[in-house]
Amino acid sequence: MSIEQHTHLTAGVATPMNSAWLKARRRDPHCVAVGLIAQEFRASVSLNRLKYEDAVAKLLAAIGVIVQSEAIEDDVISVSVAALLPLSEFSDRERFEQQLGRRLRSFYFRDQLIRAELAEIYVMPEGSGFAFNLLRQFGEHWFAAREAVCCLMLGHRNSSLLIFRNGRIDLSASSTSDLGFVQLVDKVIERSSGQDRRSLTRVLYELDDDPSPENPLLRSLAKSRQSRNVKREVSELSRVIQVARQEYWQLVKEWIEEFLPRRVDYVCIGGGASYYLRDPLNEFLGWADPAWMEPSDMVSHIAEELEDPSLRRRLGDVWSVFYQYFFGGPSLENSHTNCHANSHAA
Repeated sequence: MSIEQHTHLTAGVATPMNSAWLKARRRDPHCVAVGLIAQEFRASVSLNRLKYEDAVAKLLAAIGVIVQSEAIEDDVISVSVAALLPLSEFSDRERFEQQLGRRLRSFYFRDQLIRAELAEIYVMPEGSGFAFNLLRQFGEHWFAAREAVCCLMLGHRNSSLLIFRNGRIDLSASSTSDLGFVQLVDKVIERSSGQDRRSLTRVLYELDDDPSPENPLLRSLAKSRQSRNVKREVSELSRVIQVARQEYWQLVKEWIEEFLPRRVDYVCIGGGASYYLRDPLNEFLGWADPAWMEPSDMVSHIAEELEDPSLRRRLGDVWSVFYQYFFGGPSLENSHTNCHANSHAA
């Protein structure tokens, strides 16, 4: 079934956000679906692709949603972007900027031609939002005087440990890994039957530290329909989740042990997966008295309208960078990374 057929056959209201698809040219036989409509087409989620490649399509879709939702009629719109990339992909930031600038010039969103120019783009490594929070909280003098400020971000796909020395990010000491929450999800999928990654991810996060067979959330994962089999399946899922959780935590712990400096002035922790592991992280890093990046009231308000409860924590890093860039404040001294670039000729 084509996108057009799906749109005509779907009952209800197809909003730009819930029916986001785009093409490079109007007559292009292929299109890219993003978000809910991609899920309805059972699109596969490849966690092995580079994030910046997927980010280009997602940004175009987001711009299309804004243009149609706000009824913007400008012939050419000007776009400013603040984005985060995993530290392992930070060297791709110029390629990301070039591809985004080229694709923005002309694309179709739900058959509407949109032309845009990339006025400026600001790219930082994931976890930088935590550092901006500290800058606003303690000031530039405090930040520049610290020998080792460590920002630990445990996300869905990646985890990052950013080390800031005297106000600058130390790329050689910082680290990123693939130890995101999805590692835990995949461990459960490998040892269970018929589990869907999307629904499993949500339930695992909501279970928190209570994957007991008595938890009604766990029962929602059962695929069996016969009561005797359901009871057996839930019991097995409980065991599998507890084992997978321990294995996942051990991997995260070993990674932190390897890259966390021996001297630490300040540790800040955030990201959706970090709150899932909050108790073991507090116990393991208790000697450093870690601070937790709590979401702002604005992020909490937005996240309450979203289906996935983990987004309340996952949006904190992004929101902090967005706020820093578009509303101003002290900046990170980062002359060695050249992370801020203007692109008036995109």
